[in-house]
Amino acid sequence: MDLPQEYAVTDLYLASYLKARGLQLADVQKDGRRSRFVFRDAPERSQMVTDYGNDVPFKISSFIHAMQDLKSFIHNWNGVSPARGAGLR
Repeated sequence: MDLPQEYAVTDLYLASYLKARGLQLADVQKDGRRSRFVFRDAPERSQMVTDYGNDVPFKISSFIHAMQDLKSFIHNWNGVSPARGAGLR
C-alpha cells in the first residue's frame, strides 16, 4: 500500500514534534488565524505520531528549535512555501 505524498496537521505541537524528528516541512497554509502544516510523508511518520501520543522521550532542544521555526514562519508568512526557501532549519 502506497503512502500519501503529504501529511498535514493543524496542531502546532505535533507539527513541531514531527519537524524535530526529521519530517520535512513542505508547506504552511494559512486560513485566517489557523495554520496547516504540510509535511512530505515518510514511512516512519505513523510511528512518530504514535510516539508523540505516548510521550516517548526525545531531544527537547530540537522540539524547541522546530517550534520557534514554525512560529516564526506563520507570524512572518508571505505565501512562500518552506520548500522554496523560506529559511527554516
